[in-house]
Amino acid sequence: MLIELSRVERPYAAACHLHVGTDGRDRLLVVIKALLRTTTNGEFEQLRPSIRRMQKAHDTPRSSVRYASDLAPHKPGTEIVLVGHAVRPRAFPDAKPNDVGLAVHGSGLLLEKHLRVHGPRRYERRGQEVVAGQAALSEDTPLRWEHAYGGVCPASGQSHRQNPVGVGFALEPSAREGALCPRIEARGAKSEAPAGFGPIHPTWEPRYGRRGTTGSDWVTTRAPLPPQDRHERYHCVAPDDQWLASPLVGRETFTVTGTERDGMWLFSLPGSRPRVNVASRLTAAIRPHLDTVSLDADKHTVELSYRVLLPNHVSPEMVTIETEDAATFEERHGVADVAALLGLGSPRVETGDQML
Repeated sequence: MLIELSRVERPYAAACHLHVGTDGRDRLLVVIKALLRTTTNGEFEQLRPSIRRMQKAHDTPRSSVRYASDLAPHKPGTEIVLVGHAVRPRAFPDAKPNDVGLAVHGSGLLLEKHLRVHGPRRYERRGQEVVAGQAALSEDTPLRWEHAYGGVCPASGQSHRQNPVGVGFALEPSAREGALCPRIEARGAKSEAPAGFGPIHPTWEPRYGRRGTTGSDWVTTRAPLPPQDRHERYHCVAPDDQWLASPLVGRETFTVTGTERDGMWLFSLPGSRPRVNVASRLTAAIRPHLDTVSLDADKHTVELSYRVLLPNHVSPEMVTIETEDAATFEERHGVADVAALLGLGSPRVETGDQML
């Protein structure tokens, strides 16, 4: 059961629930989020975020994920997810195809990715080959996995392991004639593969392969506890090329292209972060890292997510969330101390020689 925390400073909202780790111990998982909307003058408007479970893009059995669950116990690094539409630029009304790009700059270029979005097209035969036909004018296209390579092979009924909701695929190239082509693909790709910016379902690869060993031994000896060999990135939902091993620290600049009628979507992350205060025999200040940046290009919203696991004797009433400048915290505690304060994988949170 989710319990909303009441002592939370804006722009954050926070909720907690009891989480059982791989060691079988209960811990209090605190999830903290901020929801910001960019304005025309480059500033942020603070909105009220919600802590949610996974939501599908549409209410059908085969659907991509619109919003991933916020209740992951831990995410290393920072992942970036982008949803929205690829749109035809006003200055080039006859453009086909349209490129959508995502770039993040900090001390240098941290991430850059480009997808090519086509108008509707089908495979056609040209001589002895079956190739992608001429595309119609590019429409406003949802950036969803349904428009990418993958789906179900009509001949075998086999689902694509990385994207079972795509436009369809064929094991034999000759069987593609007349079938829909993917509308979203990696720019400059040498081979066909699913391509997208959105969250990956937990039953799709590569997430499914990171779940850990769940055979008969797990069923009889550990279930419902998670597998002991579960990969630390199992709960990361972004494509692998949208994950950064070193967490973002604030003030990084984001550039999103191909989702605006005019120009680009450009903004910088705030320089502040949440500080988690836990009142016990002493007050411990914990600074979780920014683990998820969720971008909605249609709404111009930026969602920032953080999380921390606390010992099970900590109650929600003992937790307050405040805002602190990132530089102030690093000067006070140092980078090495932050990891120690988190206490992930430990039944207690330590601060120096004291403990909660």
